[in-house]
Amino acid sequence: MTLSPDLHMRHGSILACAEVAYALYKLAAQENRPVTDHLDEQAVQGLKQIHQQLYDRQLYRGLGGQLMRQAVCVLIEKLSLSKMPFRGDTVIDGWQWLINDTLRHLHLISSHSRQQM
Repeated sequence: MTLSPDLHMRHGSILACAEVAYALYKLAAQENRPVTDHLDEQAVQGLKQIHQQLYDRQLYRGLGGQLMRQAVCVLIEKLSLSKMPFRGDTVIDGWQWLINDTLRHLHLISSHSRQQM
């Protein structure tokens, strides 16, 4: 649903992915296990591909792009806090591009979205 044509469905789905991944990390941490013990490889790859899929479909543009940027920034935060096994992966370069591009264009983003980012 992270690629749904419905903007609000996409936004909510990305935020849900972020929160579920982080909740699973906290559960795994209580058991002294990595988060990947609760997520199969397909789920990990799916989380990793969200940014690139949005980028490829040009969904960071326009007013809807503000919501997508905000949601993916939350996703980046939660996946980072969850210690996902992405160290040295090219997904980090994509995330860094999004963060840098968002900061460069922050003056064009609504104040509410800016606070969320």
